[in-house]
Amino acid sequence: MDTALSFRVLGPLEVLVGERRVSIGGARQRITLATLVLRAGRVVPVDLIAEAIWGEHPPPTARRQVIICVSGLRRAFQEAGAPPDLLVTSPPGYVLQAGPDDVDVLLAERLATKARAAEAEGDLTGAARWFAEACDLWRGPALAGIESAFAEAEARRLDDRHLTLTEERVQLELALGRHRELIDDLAVFVDANPLRERLRAQLMLARYRCGRRAEALDTYRIGRAQMVGELGIEPGTELQALHDAILRDDPELAAPSAPPARVTASTPETARAGGSATAGGERHGAGAADRGPPVGGTRTRTHRTRTHRTRTRRTRTRWSRDRRAPARRSRAARARGSRSRRTRARRPRTRRTRGTCSTRRTRRARPGRSRERCPGTRRPRTRGTRARGTRDAGRARGGPRAASRGRAALRRQDRRDRPAGRTA
Repeated sequence: MDTALSFRVLGPLEVLVGERRVSIGGARQRITLATLVLRAGRVVPVDLIAEAIWGEHPPPTARRQVIICVSGLRRAFQEAGAPPDLLVTSPPGYVLQAGPDDVDVLLAERLATKARAAEAEGDLTGAARWFAEACDLWRGPALAGIESAFAEAEARRLDDRHLTLTEERVQLELALGRHRELIDDLAVFVDANPLRERLRAQLMLARYRCGRRAEALDTYRIGRAQMVGELGIEPGTELQALHDAILRDDPELAAPSAPPARVTASTPETARAGGSATAGGERHGAGAADRGPPVGGTRTRTHRTRTHRTRTRRTRTRWSRDRRAPARRSRAARARGSRSRRTRARRPRTRRTRGTCSTRRTRRARPGRSRERCPGTRRPRTRGTRARGTRDAGRARGGPRAASRGRAALRRQDRRDRPAGRTA
């Protein structure tokens, strides 16, 4: 007959011997046992047990009453046939020496560890099975029926752990293409935890893959209304991205055609083989693939040489030109470009003055040069100053009107320079 005790806290607190339930006692003994089970294999101080029972203000006789509670638990365990060293004294408190398979909390953690190891090895089916076994250990809200602030805090932590394991299991089930079996359970979890965004996103994806696109969008709408109304915030980036992908019918949301029961993990040998194949593909296929498609009417012809290198020759049509390889300029265009550069560096412009002066051309004006009259001319010649009434000056400074103003200025200057008594 098996006399090993099993302790259950993932739901109502229970102690079992095989299939028979062991009577624990009153509320204080139940709180004491819950505190010892949650820290199985570790020393639990007497002060912590007293705080779990009475809160921050225990009575003066708290230590004595804790000793009485522990004695009642030992008597119940002995009546159930448990070994005497199951609950031992270890200053400054007590230790419950239960194995990992005898406490459902420790068993759930061990199954979750095995599931993650299987997922890392690529065994998605085995990982989903281990996660499902870990989630099945929850029989309802953890530590239900125990009224204690310490027990309530631990219950919230355990329930959150249950949701985390459920999310990991559902993610693997979706990867295996089992979305139809998940919708009902996910709907229950989402209704009980409306602010859990990952569960809501998984429910949206499962409904979308089942062809229920409108229900998937409605799931997002209800969740967003609750988040904005209760917290004043918008849904997270992952949930919004999934909503946008459903609106545009993103092909990446489709269910996998063949469920990947096992994914082979990459090894250094396969990685090197894949890298060499990729490198070879880049060596032999470099060219048009790296440079992108031709633009417009540019046609690309590829020739392979003996060294497996690629040489590309582009031909230009009349209607477009490749931006990356502009066409070669003609000889006439190059000549025009060189002449234009020489023209910008040419010598200063000169002018032709009126009259019979032997000096026909003068240099460009420089400020501060004096004006003098050339022999045999009617108008004075400005040494180093360009005449403002010439045709070139009129063009350079604004057209015919500017030239007319320049000639008027020259006539006024002539009248000032003309000797007294001489008429024009």
